[in-house]
Amino acid sequence: MSRKRGGAKKTCARALVFGIVFATAVFFVTAFVLAIILSKTENPTGHVGLCGMVSLFVTAAVSGFVTSRYKGEGGVLPAVLSALFFALVMLLIGLICSKGKLPFINVINLVSFMIIGTLSAMLGRKRERKRRRK
Repeated sequence: MSRKRGGAKKTCARALVFGIVFATAVFFVTAFVLAIILSKTENPTGHVGLCGMVSLFVTAAVSGFVTSRYKGEGGVLPAVLSALFFALVMLLIGLICSKGKLPFINVINLVSFMIIGTLSAMLGRKRERKRRRK
């Protein structure tokens, strides 16, 4: 019996689940840190929207990059799909909280979330190293 080094094979589904869980964890950590920073300011409610966008964009960039790295070859697809799933969940939460009314700016924010996630996944993909000839 021969075993491959590197552990279990990282399938697309496993990378997708990893990306969703990782994006959720990063979102909660960044939201918590930004909430602590906001609580120390003079007007904590003045910058809630900005901090929410910063938290989403940091989540998109970090989770897209890490998910793409986790999967390795062909890692852009699970990173983009996990970003799409996370964006749809955020859209659904926004619809529930606003009682069915969704401002257009929120849709633009989620589309930019997808774009940032896709670009960071492309930056994070593993490439084969070119070997130098001697």
